[in-house]
Amino acid sequence: MKKILLLVICVFSLNMFGQDTTNNWSNDYKTVLETAKSQNKAIVFYFIDADNSEKDRLIQSELFGSQEFKSLASKVVLLKVYSLETSGLSEAQRAYSKRLIGHYNPQNKFPASVTVDANEMVIATLNEDINTAGITTYLTVLKSGL
Repeated sequence: MKKILLLVICVFSLNMFGQDTTNNWSNDYKTVLETAKSQNKAIVFYFIDADNSEKDRLIQSELFGSQEFKSLASKVVLLKVYSLETSGLSEAQRAYSKRLIGHYNPQNKFPASVTVDANEMVIATLNEDINTAGITTYLTVLKSGL
């Protein structure tokens, strides 16, 4: 019985250590902006809604889960921006989401990703071609802009 318990603990431990911990997302725009400016880093906005769509899963696996993106992690600060329909947002989060969606995602496309430099100038946008080719293009533009 002890061996089985030990085996189960080992399996769960390996699974936990195998998870991606390099993508540390925030939903606090003010803190992310201050960090980006003080460290001269780009901001990756990830516009997400409550749906766990096929496009969202594709972005998660092929963009944020890719080695190319992980290699850029030290150059960016990550910010999730939730759609206004997302339940549980505080009034401050709702206000920031509304402003950021209006400014960086005016087509109101979800999911989407936009990267800006520390001065909030757009470097790369992914909101139309959410497929393998579009993600590859986004990564290429992102790498050249950082």
